[in-house]
Amino acid sequence: AKTACTACKARRVKCDVLEARPCWHCRNRNTRCELTESQRGNKLRKRAHGQSDGLQSIDKAGDPEFPIAHDPADINPVDPHAVSAYGDGQVDSPAQGQASTQLDRNQQPDHEASTLYLGEAFSLTFVIKAVCSPSGDISSAPKVHYPIPPSPNDHGVTSTADNPAGLDPDTMAFLRARGALTVPPKEVSDALVLTYFRYFHPGWAVLDRKGFELLYRQGGISLLLLQVIYLLAATVCDEELLRQAGFADRKDARMAFYSRAKCLYDADYERDSALLTSVLFLMAFWWQKPRDQKDTWHWSTAYSNLSQQCRSLWKRIWWSIYVRDRQAAAALGRPCRIRDEDCDIEPLCEGDFAFDSETALDIVGTQEPYHVSYAISMSSLAVLMGRILVLRFSPSSKPATEQLTQFNSDLQAWEEALPLDMIPRPARQALDARFWAANLQASYQHAIILLYRPTLVVPRPGIEEAWGQRATRAADAMARIAEDLLTTNTLRESQLHLIPALFAALAIHAIVIRRNTPIHRQLAENRARQCMLALGELSKSWPVGGWILRLFISLFIKLTGQDPGIS
Repeated sequence: AKTACTACKARRVKCDVLEARPCWHCRNRNTRCELTESQRGNKLRKRAHGQSDGLQSIDKAGDPEFPIAHDPADINPVDPHAVSAYGDGQVDSPAQGQASTQLDRNQQPDHEASTLYLGEAFSLTFVIKAVCSPSGDISSAPKVHYPIPPSPNDHGVTSTADNPAGLDPDTMAFLRARGALTVPPKEVSDALVLTYFRYFHPGWAVLDRKGFELLYRQGGISLLLLQVIYLLAATVCDEELLRQAGFADRKDARMAFYSRAKCLYDADYERDSALLTSVLFLMAFWWQKPRDQKDTWHWSTAYSNLSQQCRSLWKRIWWSIYVRDRQAAAALGRPCRIRDEDCDIEPLCEGDFAFDSETALDIVGTQEPYHVSYAISMSSLAVLMGRILVLRFSPSSKPATEQLTQFNSDLQAWEEALPLDMIPRPARQALDARFWAANLQASYQHAIILLYRPTLVVPRPGIEEAWGQRATRAADAMARIAEDLLTTNTLRESQLHLIPALFAALAIHAIVIRRNTPIHRQLAENRARQCMLALGELSKSWPVGGWILRLFISLFIKLTGQDPGIS
């Protein structure tokens, strides 16, 4: 609301104080309804002097039983206006409250406006640049993000305690009937959220941990985002936790959380573009019907007027989508959807992970330096992976020896530039730097296999034979990675890209078995069993691994006449 009482402004709910005083919220909560001086003029003066926008601090003493109303935010993929969920409503100490106030002033987005992206080819971009350029020079780097006011339609949305999105009664009844508004008990929810941030977020940092922590504590986390987090947590958590949530098994839990998230998304429960980008990216890990709504525009932030925090978060989201695009293309043998020629996004750097590195709640986990190293190294490897796919598998591509040699040099340079915490070492029974380094190495060996995968069962002597040997060494390394993670009982928590990496390694082992060279054949059979055992373990978390495993069991029996003994 343009005018709101102190309590409603602190809790960021719509206020009808201009219609009646005390307002509806204060009457229901039996609190004093006081007006405060508007800060809008101060904001405008700050902007004129190049200062960042400030927002009023959020009162930590929020009522966990009273939901925060839904209203579109402009940038942050953690929407602070959603159905109440598990806020404890307490400040642990005055220092903590002070820190939170500082967070609100520095990091919360301005909810008075949204942001519009106008690409360089769009005529309006050219006109704006031509008209607004003080010097008349239109050859300079363009500004591509523009703040826009809320839609007039937003002012017609009526938000209530049990309908924060302002949806019509029929839609809300449908969502209730489908269970989309249902969440697990708080203890189970906390455990699922912790599972997500411990096992999944380090690899795909598409959420602002500090913003999530603040809103989860207050009970203001987006319900759509929560359902998606539950979905991913249910992929790797202990089944006992899912039984506590009321599900018979992992399959039922994943199906329920996915269905709830899909219902909320289809009902337009959220309108925040950044939140929806993150949610759709996370929903793409649903193995049956992945959402391929990936924006292929280039999101340059170098010349943006966004805050540093927003630029960094958008970069993290964009690179997560980019990495998944390359991994999906490598796994499914399809073209990359994002073309490098259309992109000018800056590489990830350590500074992009600084703004939400320190948090207080245990359930959002701890950001370790090796999490940052993993994300940065994986993004740069994904660029090489995409180029390898174009070189080797485009219909019109006929790679020359010099090109393969250059790509091999690029991969070696990438490996030599790895930070110390990403250098492969024997894994331990912990999700530490060695665990993430092993996951990174799996993608690296997959890239080598794709680069040197032979086109003949028995390659011709010379350069083709040397390439085949390089692919075989990468497949052997993949088997050792699988064995390492199996031995330390950490394979089940590994990332999804291990499945296509194992798939690629098994393909090489199958070729070696077919060559029927006694020693090499026996070694390949043993390594193939190791990879199939790893696929069986991964399929407990990622069901897509199941059909790949069944395929290779049938192939193994045909090649060797033996059952590998893996179920």
